[in-house]
Amino acid sequence: MNEQYLANPKEKQSVKLSIKSLSKTYQVKGVEISVLSDINLEIYEGEFVAIVGGSGCGKSTFLRIVSGFIQDYVGKAQINGSDIHAPGRDRGFVFQESRLFPWLTVEENISFGRKNKHEKNSKKIDELLTLVGLTNFSRAYPQQLSGGMAQRCAIARALINHPEILLLDEPFGALDAMTKVTLQEELLKIHEKDKTTTILVTHDIEEAIFLADRVIVMTPRPGKIHKIIPVHLYHPRNRNESAFVEIRKHIYNEFFTPPKQEIEYSI
Repeated sequence: MNEQYLANPKEKQSVKLSIKSLSKTYQVKGVEISVLSDINLEIYEGEFVAIVGGSGCGKSTFLRIVSGFIQDYVGKAQINGSDIHAPGRDRGFVFQESRLFPWLTVEENISFGRKNKHEKNSKKIDELLTLVGLTNFSRAYPQQLSGGMAQRCAIARALINHPEILLLDEPFGALDAMTKVTLQEELLKIHEKDKTTTILVTHDIEEAIFLADRVIVMTPRPGKIHKIIPVHLYHPRNRNESAFVEIRKHIYNEFFTPPKQEIEYSI
């Protein structure tokens, strides 16, 4: 490999998430649709992993299995060696839309999911407001926020309980290009500060390279891991430097494979 790739890679620590022989099917209009097939993956403590693939390849389904929202699947999904049976506060989830409660302020939205709702943990909330740059908007309501600010609030809400794993389902997909870049940089700062194990699902290959330690390329449905590509580049990363561009070309070559001809269902 070209020497310019060889920034010091993060040492592999203990395994945080272990996925073994994971498969998932849905029944759609009487037809069994295989969405995920034989996924085997280990994600390490403090690692940032991005998953890319075409629509319908099971990226979001994978995230929902890890979150505990989906529980009927074949195979093993474990956090710290324990099976995932249900949602839990050890995982924070950020959706493509912020999904804030419109009747609550920014501060109240962030504090909504904390373990002890009666605990007045203003210091923690203040820290999160500072972390996501919303200190001056703590008493604003969601309708008073821009799309980027609403996503900042959603990220803070997902972090309120110090989750062991942060799950991001295309959190910047609906934002304009400039806001997206700004929030990508903010997300990196948050990850560097908290070292939370993070899994990002995205269609944006450049975003995946900019953020992740490893990029997982999925096949078309049924989704399988086609290739895992390490990104050994220093942060902050320059999207225009030759090493970045080289990785992007490599992933594009892996990513664009002729799709299978089949009936389309929305999963």
